Amino acid sequence: MLSRGRHSRLTFGDLASYYFAKKEFKKQSTKKLHEQIINGVCVPRWGDEVAIQIKPVNIKHWLEKLNVEDPAREKYRSVMGTVYTFAQCEDKIPLGLEHNPLHWVKGFSSVSEYEALTLEPEQTYRVLELLAQPEYTLLLLVAATGLRMSEALGLRWMDILWEKGQMKICQTFVHNVMQQGAKTRWSKSLVEMHSLLAAVLKSWQGQTLYGKPEDYVFASYKLGGKKPRVGSMIGEDYRKSQTNPTEPEYDFRVEVPL
Repeated sequence: MLSRGRHSRLTFGDLASYYFAKKEFKKQSTKKLHEQIINGVCVPRWGDEVAIQIKPVNIKHWLEKLNVEDPAREKYRSVMGTVYTFAQCEDKIPLGLEHNPLHWVKGFSSVSEYEALTLEPEQTYRVLELLAQPEYTLLLLVAATGLRMSEALGLRWMDILWEKGQMKICQTFVHNVMQQGAKTRWSKSLVEMHSLLAAVLKSWQGQTLYGKPEDYVFASYKLGGKKPRVGSMIGEDYRKSQTNPTEPEYDFRVEVPL
């Protein structure tokens, strides 16, 4: 436990340990992401340094040398700064911007240069023709409803209201963790389902080994149906099936890492 009189001696590693011991995360996916960044990236470099003595310029130079793009650098800066802010709120280090070096680290854009590729209907059909089940049904579901991949993977058969032509979004599968509720507060809890999509889903329910109401619609065979398949499966299976060298290599972005 950190004591009140140790402000001048607390290392960043001390702050990080206290952060994970006391911070209440609303979502496990957020906690996992912060663990990856703080314990995997920040602590190895700054863990033994006295927290309030770390210089902003040194942090900036370190971030600039990392082999990542600017949005990742900005995310690392933001999450590392969160550790300082939490420590200040808990009276573990003094208040004031001068004691949070991350406040003074500037110059990294959070905007990615990645541009999403919008497929025309003809292109979508060509991609679907190359996919086997369950990737075929999953991609069609996402394309037809606009669901996030995490929301589609969280679906159970009981969430499909066949008579009403709707689907309930009760949970999401993010970073290999099942979370209750939709991805964001703007996501709809009920999604309309076209009759043609319903027919495809019914067909898949008849094919899969996991077609009971409590089963996941896209259950993992490797895990005995206990979890859905991982979100990267569409891109992986599409690339494995690609035999036409003239077919463009679509980049299926199905998860948001940061």
